[in-house]
Amino acid sequence: MKKLLMIGLSLIMIFNMAACSNTENNKGNEEKPKKELAEIISGNRDKQINDAVGIVDSNDDEGAQITFEMLGIDEKDMDKYAISLSPMNISAYCVAIVKPAEGKKDIIKEAFEKYKKSQEEAFEQYLQDQYKIAKDAVITEVGDYIIFAMCEDSQSLRDNLVNALK
Repeated sequence: MKKLLMIGLSLIMIFNMAACSNTENNKGNEEKPKKELAEIISGNRDKQINDAVGIVDSNDDEGAQITFEMLGIDEKDMDKYAISLSPMNISAYCVAIVKPAEGKKDIIKEAFEKYKKSQEEAFEQYLQDQYKIAKDAVITEVGDYIIFAMCEDSQSLRDNLVNALK
């Protein structure tokens, strides 16, 4: 009885090792999946901002409709997106990575430009630190994507997002 049990356990161990080695071999052949856009944004922010300002990457997300309205963007104009926007009128904050739908790149860029200008106007006489953040906001194309960074040290954040998309 003990011999049969030992043989059975030995066979199970051999099959498990064969399955594990096969899985390891396949891992090297697969392409690494790209990080999701929301993960790229959250991975480049501190915990406080991640806790305070959510990221919309689906029409089902809470705040999706108001985010689209505030930015003047239609979800149909985007194939893929992650947008983090402060809904409060006391903070100039928006970080977005958008893959525009075919032929919609100019519409998305124009919407970001209009939002940037509206934030500059809103804060120019109101909160000078937020005015500077809005004024220093950057819009960058990276391959098929558009990055919009309106936050403290927007240049560094933009650079980090660009590197993450490569």
